[in-house]
Amino acid sequence: MRIEQFVPEPKRGKRGGQQIDRRPLARAFLAKAFFNLSQTRALKEQLDQSCALRKLCGMKTAPSEATFSRAFSQFAQINLGQLAHAALVEKFVSPQLVMHISHDSTALEAREKAIKKVKPLKVKKSVGDPRKEKSDLLLSQLGYRDK
Repeated sequence: MRIEQFVPEPKRGKRGGQQIDRRPLARAFLAKAFFNLSQTRALKEQLDQSCALRKLCGMKTAPSEATFSRAFSQFAQINLGQLAHAALVEKFVSPQLVMHISHDSTALEAREKAIKKVKPLKVKKSVGDPRKEKSDLLLSQLGYRDK
């Protein structure tokens, strides 16, 4: 987006200090919104640390916080945020129908808990003498003992 078209060019007077060009500060204003920075100090720290961000904004060095504050108050007076938003809406949304897809978010029937596994029954072992059990089994099979 070309935000520079909404920012006036700096006035070049013969007397006094020259006004800093506000167009790079407007790009920094967009960067502040993009990175969701709430404080101007955080934006200045980002610009001091990131050479790429400074170049994207068009700055050689990051200006002071006071310069940012003055520029941001000027942007608030000219409604820079609303102007940029209106231009984006006009360019991308206005001439055409907005198409979107709606997904159904109806709850589906599904089990909420895992099914308990059925454990096989354990066969209790007799504590008695295995030799005696064998002889008892043999005698019962031969018909000498009834259980």
